[in-house]
This record gives sequence, C-alpha cells and structure tokens, in this order.
Amino acid sequence: MKKLIAILFVSLFVLSISLTAQADSSSLVAMERKIAALLADRSVQQDERTYNYATVFAYSDNTEYWWSGLSIFNLADNANRMMVGCFDTDGNAVAAGTFTLTANAIKTGFLSALMRQGTVSGRVSAIAIFGTGDFIANRFIGNTEGGFGEIEKEAEFYSDKQTQCMLCPDGSYSDSQKQYLTNSMYKLLGMLQEYISRFSYITGEPYPDLVEFFFPYPSSEAALADYFEEIILEYRAESQLQFEYTRETGSQGHVYFYSTELSSIINSFYIKADGSLATLDRNVFCEASEENLLSYAEGAYMRFGIENKNLIEMPNAPYKMVTIGCVLKELGCSNVAVYIPGPPPPTAGGGGPGSYTLIFEPNELVINRLGIQEIVTRITGGTLYQRID
Repeated sequence: MKKLIAILFVSLFVLSISLTAQADSSSLVAMERKIAALLADRSVQQDERTYNYATVFAYSDNTEYWWSGLSIFNLADNANRMMVGCFDTDGNAVAAGTFTLTANAIKTGFLSALMRQGTVSGRVSAIAIFGTGDFIANRFIGNTEGGFGEIEKEAEFYSDKQTQCMLCPDGSYSDSQKQYLTNSMYKLLGMLQEYISRFSYITGEPYPDLVEFFFPYPSSEAALADYFEEIILEYRAESQLQFEYTRETGSQGHVYFYSTELSSIINSFYIKADGSLATLDRNVFCEASEENLLSYAEGAYMRFGIENKNLIEMPNAPYKMVTIGCVLKELGCSNVAVYIPGPPPPTAGGGGPGSYTLIFEPNELVINRLGIQEIVTRITGGTLYQRID
C-alpha cells in the first residue's frame, strides 16, 4: 500500500512540475482580477494594481486523506503585500486571502488557513500567488499515510503596466532637422538630463543659450563634463557647423555649457508632454540606424549607468527613462522595466526628487558597446513604474 502511495505521489509531483510553467501576463492579470472580485478588493477592480510578481502552482488536493499548504518567503527588503487564490477545474476563484510579509519574513500554513474568503475543499486545479515585491513560494502536499512532497518556485515579474515602444510614433521626421541628427548628436542627446523637464518646468520655455550643465558631485560628473565637451567638438566637425560655445564653472562648482546655435538645434528635438514638461521627441529615431541607437544608448549609459551593471538611474526623468528603455528594446534587449523607490509619484514631475531605475537584459551587442560587466536580474524594494514592450 505504501509503495502504491509513493508511486501515486511521485506521479502527482511530476504532473505538478509539468503544469507549473509561468502563465503569460494576460492570464495572470485575469487570475488576479478573479481573486480580487472574490475578495471585493476595490483597489484591483479600479485598475490601481500594485502586484508585480506572481507564480502559479497547478493542482493540489484537500480531502480527509490529502492536505496542501504554502510557505512564502519575502525576498524584498521592505513590506510585501501578498494575495493568494485557489481555482477550481472550471477556472473559477473559489477561495482567496491576503496578508503582508515584513522584510525577508516567511509565512507557512495550510491552504485553508491562508484563505479569508471562500473555502478550500477537494481538488484545486491551480493556486495563484501575487506579491507587490519579489518572493519565493513552496507548495507542499502530503497524506495521512506519510506521503509528502514539495515544489519551490521563485516568483516571475509580470505586469500590465506596460508601454508599447514607438520610437517613431508619427512615421517620419522633419527633413530640415534630419541633417542635424548625426551619431555625435545622438550621443549628446543621450547624455542630456531631463530633471522634471528639458525646459523650465515653471515657464515651460527653454533656458536661453543653455546646452547642458553638470553637477559638482559626484566627482564623476566633472570627468563627464570633459567628455561632453569632446562630443560637442566632435559634433561641430561632423556637422560642419561653425557654432561657438562657452564653458563656465559656477560659484558652487557646477559646469555650464552655453551656445545659442547648438541649444537651439537641440531644443528643436524636444516636445512638451503633460503640460509644460519637455522631453525628447521620439520621432528623432524614425530613420535612426543601429549605430545611431547605440550612440544614444552609449551617451545615456556613460552618464547615468550604474557601476558597469545593466542598470541606469536618473532623478525625476520618467519620460527620458522610458525613451532609453525603448531604444534598448529596439537594440534587442529584453525584460526592460523602469522602477521607482516607494509608491509611484502622483504626476510625471513627482512633486519632489525621485530616483528612477531602468533595468534591462542586454544582448551581446549592447554589452560590448556599453561595457557592461555585471548582470543584475531583478530590483528589490522598488515599485514598478513602467514595463517596456
């Protein structure tokens, strides 16, 4: 009898492994909404979702003879709100529960003990687990004869907060401006910051003659100012435009570059979004070559890349971060997403300083061009701002 039980349990174990492949994003969103409806969780029903990680286990049995449970470990360094739901063979949510795990905490319990709505009885076709942050889940199942087995899975990132990349939304760009879009110009555009806006976020107008400025800190900014000046000279030679420019150091150590002609050219590539906030017009990429795209990505990574990793960080520049992500996506990178620490800002300006972090899975082309040496697989402790597809 025990041998038969063992064989049966191994069969169930293999079945569960074969059926627990991660569902696609749309399936997970549908499962999440069914659980939320059962829980009457209005925040989910009103499209104010915060769950960014999920995993699904197929099959469990909950009878007098079989029992199932979960053990969930919070990988995030902050609180992780969890939602768990059980589905019947028709795909209906039959039981659900929510709870919060503190940083790096673990919760273990039988399925029935984790539910606060509905009941768990008989066979369950799927168990779906959602978290606001990253987590590992272990589904265990046993019987009264001593049979026992478990499967551990790390959550997968998923979201319906995604942007369909359109680097050329209008299908073309002005012929009069194409002449200015050289490789070195794309590199300059990549290096430019967009702290809240390229233009004054108060007046909505460009700063007169200002090309760009660099902070006195960190120390790397000073070296970047030198590199930026090299690119200006490269652009002047490449474009054969004999514009003048000046470099000035402010009383607090900021480095400013001024040029009436060059700033006018650069500002012509910007459009206003969300009121007075100016960001790069993505139509500048309509006829961009692979080398143009690499030059833009290189400029952005040179200034805003983090420690030779596949991460880019920039304060209060959500539009630019998405643009960089779109360029990287076009270059063949995958799993491109923008995160922010803490809750999302109420507006693009954010109401105050906020750091946006872009993570991406680079291909060999981008690794070699940007000099990436360390691959980070996920960000913990942040809130998803936008996933880029």
